[in-house]
Amino acid sequence: MVNKNFYRFILVALILFPTIIFSANIEIETKSNVIHVGDTVVIDVVMDTEKTTLNLVEGSINIGGSPSAVEVLEVSLSGSPLTLWPGKPSVTADGSIISFVGGTPNGFNSSKSVLFKVVLVARSAGKVVLSPAKIKAYINDGKGTIATVRLNSTEIDIIEADKNV
Repeated sequence: MVNKNFYRFILVALILFPTIIFSANIEIETKSNVIHVGDTVVIDVVMDTEKTTLNLVEGSINIGGSPSAVEVLEVSLSGSPLTLWPGKPSVTADGSIISFVGGTPNGFNSSKSVLFKVVLVARSAGKVVLSPAKIKAYINDGKGTIATVRLNSTEIDIIEADKNV
């Protein structure tokens, strides 16, 4: 039989040393979720570090739904808090995945950091779903601690252009 002091010790340890969960949030932002065939749109891959200092972010953005309805024209790193890119954002041959690995030596801590921008052109009507996937964010603690990252997708409806306009 375990004595009562053991249970008291466990209870005190749980109160004094709670499990610390670090989290962040990544999402895809666009000014409009409805565009016309032929339109060009800029999407932002945005991270909220939720008051945690991060120094590396890696993962991919899946382009689902009707991925052939859009074409990635360009990826811009301008203004990114990530200054080192061992894996600059790159698009797969079929245009369905954008993979990336970026970091910064001193870390970044912001409620709205634009990691990179993607310029898309609408080629045909359809619905495109942009989803962050396999995202890992590392805390700037020198230990390689991985933050929990919540992923938020966005949808873009592409409609035929009005020929009368």
